[in-house]
Amino acid sequence: KYFLRDDKRWCRSCFVDKYAQHTCAGCLEPLMPDVSPVQACGKVWHPEHFVCIHCDTHLGDGKVDYVEEDGDPYCAPCFETLYRTCPGCKNLISDSELGQCLKAPPIAGVWYVMLTCILSLPLHKTTQHNI
Repeated sequence: KYFLRDDKRWCRSCFVDKYAQHTCAGCLEPLMPDVSPVQACGKVWHPEHFVCIHCDTHLGDGKVDYVEEDGDPYCAPCFETLYRTCPGCKNLISDSELGQCLKAPPIAGVWYVMLTCILSLPLHKTTQHNI
């Protein structure tokens, strides 16, 4: 397959080297000049590859809200389940309650923990083995 540009025929490799501006964060393939990329989360994507990192829900059409966490896109339901559900009381943490939460390393995929619930969580014990 050849690409026509500037009245010249280009092989794919040379065309990409000369005209592709970015690489898709989803498939790591070049974004060709005729594609309107999605710019989100500090990256560029083919519209069909801009999906929730957890459930693969398509986000590129603008019909589904997404939330960025650590540079990755999540659909709102996955974000709430993974990051905004307190592992202690299992309640959804509202925006106003976020300031009263501890952002800690993930506990079973959860980042935010209500301070009132932190003491009710089981502690993870580690065992040291001497060799």
